[in-house]
Amino acid sequence: MIRKIKVTMLVLILISTLLIVGCSENTSSSNQTVDDKEEVTTTLENQSVEQKQEVTNTQGKNEAVEWYDKGNAFYKQGKYAEAIECYDKAIAIDPNYADAWGDKGNAFFSQGKYTDALECYENTIALNSNLAPAWAGKGAILAYQGKYADALECFDKAIQIDPNSASIWYHKGYALVRQRKYSEAIECFDKSIEIDPNYKVAWNEKGAVLIRQEKYSEAIECFDKAIEIDPDNITALANKAIVLLVQGRVDEAIACYDKAIEIDPDNSSVFLISKGIALFSQRKYDEAMTCFDKAIEIDPNNADAWNGKGHALAFLGRNTEAQECFNKAEALGYKE
Repeated sequence: MIRKIKVTMLVLILISTLLIVGCSENTSSSNQTVDDKEEVTTTLENQSVEQKQEVTNTQGKNEAVEWYDKGNAFYKQGKYAEAIECYDKAIAIDPNYADAWGDKGNAFFSQGKYTDALECYENTIALNSNLAPAWAGKGAILAYQGKYADALECFDKAIQIDPNSASIWYHKGYALVRQRKYSEAIECFDKSIEIDPNYKVAWNEKGAVLIRQEKYSEAIECFDKAIEIDPDNITALANKAIVLLVQGRVDEAIACYDKAIEIDPDNSSVFLISKGIALFSQRKYDEAMTCFDKAIEIDPNNADAWNGKGHALAFLGRNTEAQECFNKAEALGYKE
């Protein structure tokens, strides 16, 4: 039997496949958007403490600092393995070098090695419990592990030490979203934005929460601000498109998808699928199928693309081909 697709299904598909920076209930790092991942690692890096811990032996201190500085240089180049080796050298000279432990944790975090990172942050805190970045790093990992109550305790501790960190307020809001405490989360994002009005990830996350509260006009304002700060912010573009679809502004939503595809054509399959479904809702079945075909060309194992193509073919009266696409989608794990 040929299945029917509805505009309401469109919104559900988009919300379940894109979204919404930080608002997915699945906490696996593999489901983070690139934008989100980069923001998290960057904020942890920027929180590095400049003051060096005292080392009893002056020569040892100098050697430890040299290795630490080399590690930071590698870290800034994205060479995390090399950075960790340098931090280890510094720690071998001075096991109580809290900064080296903390930045080693940041390097592990950037590699997605959260258990190792957590151990480093805990060592940092044991050496100096007044370092806000270590508490924030620990909280971020606990949040990704789904331990939101414990994460919030860490963020509150970090805020007590440094109440003027936009990133710490953001991460606290991030944890509150996952507890579905949306009003409290927005308060945190507002505080983050107050401290740093150009903190694009806080604008985007606030908009995502406003979608959940069905405050669509306010959500668009947030996404527009994120795009103003960074015109190539594909996450904000995608989230804005979702709101526009909910409001029935399909052409404007398609324009957002076109911009996202232009920005990152090599990783545009999800936007092509979303654009295809939007075109489908306008009964532009041939154009929709072109989008699904392009998505399949990029990712031949994308079940959503095969399913979308099947619907387009069905409405074009090509039922045999449509059923073949549905079968392919189901073989790839697609479920209604």
